[in-house]
Amino acid sequence: MRDIAAGEEIFMDYALNAVDGDEWQCRCNARTCRGLHKCDFFTLPQNLQLEYLPYLDPWFREVHAARIQRLLVESL
Repeated sequence: MRDIAAGEEIFMDYALNAVDGDEWQCRCNARTCRGLHKCDFFTLPQNLQLEYLPYLDPWFREVHAARIQRLLVESL
């Protein structure tokens, strides 16, 4: 997405490249935190799914090609 400066804190969305994963409450209070984390790409809000599409691993795109195609059609 962008270069990371030395010492900069980075964040990972655990829903990326995951389906039917764990769920837990988060209390980090970050501005963009959803509070309840479900490790499942397809439960993310549609706008986030579309934003994250370029960052999906190739294996994930291949395994879930039909669901990704439905997402793209529904977003039109």
